[in-house]
Amino acid sequence: MNNPGSRLQTVQADLTRNRAEMEAVQSASSRAQQIRDEASRRALVMGRVSLYLESLPDLPDSKALERESQRLQGQCERLKFELNEERVKEHIDSIISILSRQMSDWARLLELEHSASPLRLDLKKLTIVADTDDGPVPMDRMGSGENWVGYHLIGHLALHKWFVDRDRPVPRFLFLDQPSQVYFPPETDITGFISTVTEDDREAVSRIFRFAFDVVNAMTLRFQVVITEHADINEDWYQGAVVERWRQGLKLVPDDWPRTD
Repeated sequence: MNNPGSRLQTVQADLTRNRAEMEAVQSASSRAQQIRDEASRRALVMGRVSLYLESLPDLPDSKALERESQRLQGQCERLKFELNEERVKEHIDSIISILSRQMSDWARLLELEHSASPLRLDLKKLTIVADTDDGPVPMDRMGSGENWVGYHLIGHLALHKWFVDRDRPVPRFLFLDQPSQVYFPPETDITGFISTVTEDDREAVSRIFRFAFDVVNAMTLRFQVVITEHADINEDWYQGAVVERWRQGLKLVPDDWPRTD
């Protein structure tokens, strides 16, 4: 005779086994559904991407653009090299050396004081310095007004010549107002002819104007010096350059122009 308790335990075990099998089947079914959903989403994305790519127009040949891109990249690298701080300083030092040699030659031509010593342009103080055996002499300690006029003139013209020769975007003119005044004060001669000054001063006045003329001519008229001047040198090269004489009532600003006062 069978034991009822044993049969009950067997039935419970079967029920537990069946339940576990059903849960396993449900889990497998859920995982399969997830896989199907993921596959559907992938197919949808791939379909959209494919449709977008098919709608794009044919791209032109990009080889020319690639070559241009490589050229520009090379140009950028060269500019980085050229604009390197150390290289820029070396380049400026080289230019200053060339300008200094030019100014030294011109100072001797104008017979300026300290012209026997090497000259240099001091960029920090914006002045010209003569390196003498006794030490540097800046322009404000070079003595007379004649020297100041001469050194200002050679400094300006040396810079402008450099800019013109290299076609730099700097205005190509220099305006000077009465550079001869240190030799020839305007009240000494109403006619402007410099007969009242010494022979040495007359030669010095003529020398600075002749120098300015020669520098402009050497730049093949690519540069202009505009001078308002009281002295009137009786030389053909000077007289031929005179545009207007404001004397005996003729003025740059006429007396009958309206006044604001």
